[in-house]
Amino acid sequence: MYYHSRSTELGSQIIGFNFEIRYKPGRENRVADALSRREGDGTFNQMVSSPVWIQGAKLIKEAREDMEVQKLNHNSGTNRSCYLGFTIKQGVLYYKDRLVIARHSKFIPELLHEFHTTASGRHSGYYRTSRHLASNLY
Repeated sequence: MYYHSRSTELGSQIIGFNFEIRYKPGRENRVADALSRREGDGTFNQMVSSPVWIQGAKLIKEAREDMEVQKLNHNSGTNRSCYLGFTIKQGVLYYKDRLVIARHSKFIPELLHEFHTTASGRHSGYYRTSRHLASNLY
């Protein structure tokens, strides 16, 4: 039970990131764990399931169109010393690895509902739900 809830929580933290998983042979990958090693010339197949917020692309689009977020995006790219903690990954603005969304986003009620009612939210109270949301979004 703990493993499932922990993996769901970790899955919710990587929503919005684009990434690619590449295989490295054991000698090239010195920190490989037992699950990533393979013997012989066989193929390695794995199925991964994780929660995906369907509205994620719309949330990023809204943030890109918001004037306040655009200003932060521009300023953090040109004057990094005044905007510590802000980074731009694949054209999307993050603050301390949390997605920056519009201050008055129309998706905030949906996000609160999702972070409260999903398996990773576990119907936590107001404080835990808001903290969980804040650990992913800024």
